[in-house]
Amino acid sequence: MDKHLNIFIPYNLSQDDLLIENNMTRAFIVTLHYLSKPILQRFLIQLFDSHDDILDLISSDDLDIKLALQDHILKDFKSISIETLINAKFKVIISISGSTIIEGLDKYEDDEKYNSVDVSGDIKPDAWIFGHSRNQDFFFLVESKRPTVLLEASQIISYAKKFLGINRYAELKKVLIPITWDRIIEICEYLSSDLFGSDALILKDLIDFLNKSGAIIFKGFDFNIAFSFPQLNLFNEVNFNFDQIPVWPEYNISGALSLSFDNIPTCPEFNITTFLDFGFEKVPACPIFII
Repeated sequence: MDKHLNIFIPYNLSQDDLLIENNMTRAFIVTLHYLSKPILQRFLIQLFDSHDDILDLISSDDLDIKLALQDHILKDFKSISIETLINAKFKVIISISGSTIIEGLDKYEDDEKYNSVDVSGDIKPDAWIFGHSRNQDFFFLVESKRPTVLLEASQIISYAKKFLGINRYAELKKVLIPITWDRIIEICEYLSSDLFGSDALILKDLIDFLNKSGAIIFKGFDFNIAFSFPQLNLFNEVNFNFDQIPVWPEYNISGALSLSFDNIPTCPEFNITTFLDFGFEKVPACPIFII
C-alpha cells in the first residue's frame, strides 16, 4: 500500500526528517485530537491504568480536554500563562521513548544539584494534554524521544522547573510518568480491534506510522507465512544407472601366512616382587570403624 495514504506521512519529507521526535509526538497528539470522546477516554484510561488519581479525572462525564504542541499552550490559549501552569494543583510530566529509563535522573537527588539545571533560553516541551474535570484544571506536559534515544534528565528537569514550578527531585518523582511507544502501540491495537470508522482508521494509521519510525513490538515469527522448504529430488532409484558408479579399488593386503611373526619383538618380562619378599608386616594396618 502507498505509504502516503497514511495521514501522518506527507510527500515533502525525507526519511530522516520523517523520523524526528516532533513528528512522532505530533502524530500521537493529532490522534488524541481526532478520536471521539468515548474512545479518547478509553485510550487515556488504558494509558494511565495504574494511576488512580488520573483515572478519576479522565473518566468523569464532565471531562473537557484540550491539546497543544510545544509552546502553543501559551500562544493559542490566552487565559493560560506560565503562572497558571505553576499554580495548578494537578500537573503531570509524561515522558515517551523506547524505554522508561531517563538517563542520569538519579544524579539529581541532591536538591542543590537539581536546582543547578539551567532553565534559560528558548526551551519548550513537545506537547501538552490539559483541560478541566471534577471542578479542577489539569496539565500534562509531554516530552518524547525516538524509540532508540533515551530521555535526558536535565531536559526533563528544566521543563519541570520552568513550566510547572517543580524545584525538588522528590516532587518530580511523584509527577513523572514514563511511557514507551510500544505501550502506545499496544493500546491502539487493543482499541482498534473492535472499532470501525474514523476512530479505527486513525488508530491504525498511528500504529503504522510509529512502526515506520522504529517502534515495533516483536511478537515472534509467524511460521504460517514462512517460506516452505524446497523439495529436493535427489534421484529416482529406478532410473539411476548403477553402472556409472566407479568401482572401489581393490587393495591386495598381504596374507596372514606371509607375515613373519619371528620378527615381532617379545613382550618384556617383569619380575614382580613375591608376596614373601614384600614385607606386609611393615604396611600400617587399616583403621577399624565400629558402626
